[in-house]
Amino acid sequence: MLARLKKGGALCSRLIRGVMCDNTARLKVAAMASAFMVLAGCGQPLTPDEVAFKYYRTPWVFEELKRMIDEDVGTRECLEVGLDVIGKYRKQGNSWSRDSGRTKESIAEALAAVALNSERYDTYRKLLYSSQTERVLSCPSQGGRQVSVLTHRSGLVSGGCMSDIRWRSSPPAALVQSDSDGYRYREIRILGKGWFVEFTCT
Repeated sequence: MLARLKKGGALCSRLIRGVMCDNTARLKVAAMASAFMVLAGCGQPLTPDEVAFKYYRTPWVFEELKRMIDEDVGTRECLEVGLDVIGKYRKQGNSWSRDSGRTKESIAEALAAVALNSERYDTYRKLLYSSQTERVLSCPSQGGRQVSVLTHRSGLVSGGCMSDIRWRSSPPAALVQSDSDGYRYREIRILGKGWFVEFTCT
């Protein structure tokens, strides 16, 4: 499984290292690099090394995403904010819906439902673009404080890979699991300060 991933992710890895190696890089530059990578066809599965590099390249961005989502979750069981999700709303073309597209609402209505203003949401978007991630989720009531940042997903209809960079007040132990045919793979890689990669392929 990992051998197949490495071939598809090699271009993305070189692009990341070529344009974003300085910890002082500005969010605007990082967002431009992320957009370039999408145009270059970086939808291929990433390896655990490449996922971990997303964190090591901009650790302060993940800390800021955690700080913001922890503030905004309030008394809710969970809150998710991303490029295509705001609370229970999902982006459907140019509109937002909480019932699989049967009704269409504006982004202002979606933001109002979770008590966010447009400036706050724009900050989320800039941070997600700069870290080349998609969504951030906070669930403070599920087994202790935990935050999850969706970093990559591919081919998930009939099988594929998903990776998250997570934070927990009590992080799990490192783990590598693979079945005999090599098509199912799970890895937990410790990053430090409560952060870890959770990488799964089926």
